[in-house]
Amino acid sequence: MEIDPFESSDEAHLWSLRVFQKLETATRVEGTGRSEFPDPDSPFWSFAVARELTENWEHYSPDLRPTPQGPQANQSVDLTDPDDASDASLLHQPNFGALEKLLHKLAQWLRQSVAAPLDSEEAVLRRLVAVQCAAELYLKIRHGRFTRVEGALLQVPFASGHSTAIRMGIDLLLQQPPDAWTSASLALSPLLQIDDWDTSIVFPRVFDTANPSILSSALDIANHLFTQRKVDSHPAKERYPLFVKLLGEMVQRLGVLEENPSKFGDSAESIQRILFDSVSLCVSLCHTMSAIGDASCIGKLNQALELKHRRIRTEAAFALGKLGEQHGIDALVEMAIDPAVRTRVLAYSEELGCIEKIDEQYRSILALAESQLAQWLAQVENMGLPPTRLELLEQRTLPWPGFESPQECFLFRFGYGMRDSEFSNVGFAGPTSKAFSQDLANVSMDDAFAIFAGWDIEHPEAYETPADRLSTSDEATMMEWGQMLQPDKFEVVEPAFLAHFFGNRVLVGMGEKGGRKQPFAFDGKELVTLPSLAPSPDALTLTYYLWRGREFFHTFA
Repeated sequence: MEIDPFESSDEAHLWSLRVFQKLETATRVEGTGRSEFPDPDSPFWSFAVARELTENWEHYSPDLRPTPQGPQANQSVDLTDPDDASDASLLHQPNFGALEKLLHKLAQWLRQSVAAPLDSEEAVLRRLVAVQCAAELYLKIRHGRFTRVEGALLQVPFASGHSTAIRMGIDLLLQQPPDAWTSASLALSPLLQIDDWDTSIVFPRVFDTANPSILSSALDIANHLFTQRKVDSHPAKERYPLFVKLLGEMVQRLGVLEENPSKFGDSAESIQRILFDSVSLCVSLCHTMSAIGDASCIGKLNQALELKHRRIRTEAAFALGKLGEQHGIDALVEMAIDPAVRTRVLAYSEELGCIEKIDEQYRSILALAESQLAQWLAQVENMGLPPTRLELLEQRTLPWPGFESPQECFLFRFGYGMRDSEFSNVGFAGPTSKAFSQDLANVSMDDAFAIFAGWDIEHPEAYETPADRLSTSDEATMMEWGQMLQPDKFEVVEPAFLAHFFGNRVLVGMGEKGGRKQPFAFDGKELVTLPSLAPSPDALTLTYYLWRGREFFHTFA
């Protein structure tokens, strides 16, 4: 009997049509509204969507849309004019956000499909088809604007656990490597979670790469396998002398980078990429040195300990401590004073049995929260550097989204010293870590906690619908509430979206009175505003979070 891995039922066909209808009608201007794609009843239905995107990528991709022809082709666009700016965004970024979300969802559905039990010949075939769909789509999006999806699609071959699929994934990594910094680690991450896969397919072949991101991720996998005793011998042991030499080269490179970054590029982005790759590989190599335990690496680790980079110094000190070098342990204990590495230092000190040598003030819950925020700020996608100043503003025990019991929550004022000034803002630590681009200095402590709580709520019953895509009943509510705000509160009301929140609804938009605009959230009873923030899309979003956070605390406090 011939097996067709592509679901051809009427239900699957209708679902596919709904997905592409959502894509075509999704809002083209990025904002608070979300493009939600319906989940299929069976993840195998996603094969047809993946095939359609792959075969007709030129139609769907913003990068490949034809440039306009005819009378409009040579018209100038005035981006200061609202109408022209809107037209320009539609022309140059058609459905980019919606398509990126669909690609993420596709990667999720394909991963679900490879997780299905292998209880039949059809199941085996479908698993391989899912891998093929992900691989073909990955090759289509490479070098485009969807680099954040590369790693998610590359996960599929490795998540399958199938030898043929894993081999295909390694081929893609080595021959068609992803552009994004973190894609390699994301792609290989399923190998940390699945059991009984053939390690000989990956090692030592993956070590042949010259790509620092891939090599770093591969070493992390090898270190995990060895420390968790899933392999008898460290996969990198045969190449240990080469990796010791490589560690020395990376340390030397980072030393030059610290002294004269301009030698490695003329743009901040290129230098940052080299720094990220070098640091990641150096950290992984330090772990490899400590795991294998050969003393021939001590000299290179001592060189790494002399660098200025906090994370590398931490890893080098830990590796030296593991190798029995007392000066490594002493250096590690001294680093507990630094919030940017404190959490890691405490974990390593616990493992080395020297935690009691660290002063209690650096082991308190406040010290850990301070470190948590500093580490979050130091991430590349956030500020990229740890703050030069951290000051506690408020500590409270509060109910928090996703937790059954109250949590310790902290607000900090953090700052970055510059030549003649300081950039500062308010950040949150505790159940999670977060800071916004908008300055919350003039927001009350109550409202600041509410904003962060409102941001941290994720639930199917909490969602937003843009004002131009409301149902008839929601549109009537929006019109009624808008009229209630006029003219006492605002002379002009510009709705942005209507949000549903566990059975409640709130209108969020921009109001204007006396020539001054202000974001608002109105649920028919209470009007929420943040007068201290300048009107902007970010301020509008924070006003919405404030309303959500107040509702949450009112319900659970």
